[in-house]
Amino acid sequence: MRVALDLDGVIANFTKQGCKVMGEPYPSNYVFKTYSWVFDKYGKHSCYKRMRGHLFWTSIEKFPWAERLINIVDRTTNGDWVFLTKPMADPWCFSGKAEWIHKHFPQHDKRLVICAANKANFARNQYDVLIDDKIENVQDWEKAGGTPLFWQEISDDYDPKGVDFVLDNVETFLKTLAIKEHINKS
Repeated sequence: MRVALDLDGVIANFTKQGCKVMGEPYPSNYVFKTYSWVFDKYGKHSCYKRMRGHLFWTSIEKFPWAERLINIVDRTTNGDWVFLTKPMADPWCFSGKAEWIHKHFPQHDKRLVICAANKANFARNQYDVLIDDKIENVQDWEKAGGTPLFWQEISDDYDPKGVDFVLDNVETFLKTLAIKEHINKS
């Protein structure tokens, strides 16, 4: 089993950083209904003009649960996982995301995969898992034959018990899939 772990919205709080540059208050104790609510409110073109530059990307905050999620993924895959992210139309996005990983997870900086194409191109079979907060990526991954795990984006101050519940479910899901893979290989 191989896991592709999205950055923005799952590990990195892109929404909070986007709110800062757009002058929008960041919601508290909130489950985001759609990935694109800031883009929908201001328009993609307007957001892309302001959500750019090396500092924008390197200043994104890490979610409080990021380390635990990465540890779960690392343990359940025996280290067979990557950060899989698609850049925005900003030349600084590439180096900013690489520096962000090196800053927050230097032990995993070789795991960063930045793809310019559809993330689903990385799905080889049902034992390739994508954990992503963007429903289109999840749907494309499933169509390509992989197993998606939709991560409902939540604010960084969300109820810790709720976050624990989600993380426990992710761990159970990955362990169950690993067992199925092992049985099918036997």
